[in-house]
Amino acid sequence: MSTARPVRGRAPVLVGLACACLTTSVFATPLSEAFSQGTASLSLRLRHESAEQDNGLRRAQANGLRHRLGLTTGDWHGFSATLESEGTIALGEERYNSGPGGNGHSEYSVIADPTGNELNQGYLSYAAGAGTLLRVGRQRIIFDNARFVGNVGWRQNEQTYDAVLLKTAAADNLTLQYAYLGNVNRIFFDNVDLDGHLVNLKASVAPSLSATLYGYFLDFMSGEDSQTLGLRLAGSRPLSGMTLSYSAEFARQGDYADSENLEADYLAGEIGLARGPLSAALGLELLGSDGNRGFSTPLATLHKFNGFADLFLATPADGLQDVYARLGYQLGKWKLLAFYHQFAADAGSRDYGDEVDFVAVYKHSKSQSLGFKYADYAAQDFGVDTRKLTLDLNYSF
Repeated sequence: MSTARPVRGRAPVLVGLACACLTTSVFATPLSEAFSQGTASLSLRLRHESAEQDNGLRRAQANGLRHRLGLTTGDWHGFSATLESEGTIALGEERYNSGPGGNGHSEYSVIADPTGNELNQGYLSYAAGAGTLLRVGRQRIIFDNARFVGNVGWRQNEQTYDAVLLKTAAADNLTLQYAYLGNVNRIFFDNVDLDGHLVNLKASVAPSLSATLYGYFLDFMSGEDSQTLGLRLAGSRPLSGMTLSYSAEFARQGDYADSENLEADYLAGEIGLARGPLSAALGLELLGSDGNRGFSTPLATLHKFNGFADLFLATPADGLQDVYARLGYQLGKWKLLAFYHQFAADAGSRDYGDEVDFVAVYKHSKSQSLGFKYADYAAQDFGVDTRKLTLDLNYSF
């Protein structure tokens, strides 16, 4: 069983700064009122997940419980502090491979939910006027749709960052976010040191259209460095009693720090229609290749994209083309979704395979929900046939 790990690399600088500020500001006697106005939180997720692959590995089954306990102080002259612990435990026998550095059960398929405990978040915030927020310490960061920067919230242990985050909306219809990343706390209860600079500028250019310019500059202490520059357009508008939604995005990835000869493009587009409880969408996502490696998104919430069977968490060397359709229906407190993906290489003519996904979520209240997810990947020229099933029970207060 994994246990909490020591904080390494640049993490002590960021977390230490937050803790020092917390000690001198929050625990001082004049600030006792901030504690009395603070709030506590608890969330629990009970999960069963199974994975079956046609590759000789044994069928994996995981039963586990994730718990989060947090405390956020009240406001004191714009300052507040947050501490949040997170832990995962296995219920019953661990008949699954929990991934790198995990339980070592390599005879089973991977279900990437290792057991352990850690400080999930620990930061000091300062809220200034004109919609400006400064946050220092270990924190959850999600930019846009989490395609490039996310928290991997699907897995039991989420991804957080030791970072400095500045967000300001001082100008009308304009929001700027900048983050310096010193460490990524990954889902495997390990961490990765880096010098990362994230810049994200979002503007409302029309009532039905927003534009986001971004630049993400990642220098890993061990790993593949890159710079990614991109533009995302998204919006929606009424159309003949329906709602038309649309998005388009382009990004180019190139050399940064120690990387050499990297040049790959990203292209995505989606158009959707919704009327009453029914919705449908068609989309394309293309992660290009430079001939040696595919376009990478190492900080993304990867499970959200390219099928829930998780065959494409790392982009193949020949790149990835994902043509997909989505159908949704809201039935009372039930939200039902169905997906179809067709996968192919960007370079060459390989047909990777296709996948069908189903999702059903029953939201009893803001604090209670039940979820079901099923993924069925049929392999052609990539991976093996894979089937995954997940049942979730969520409770928070």
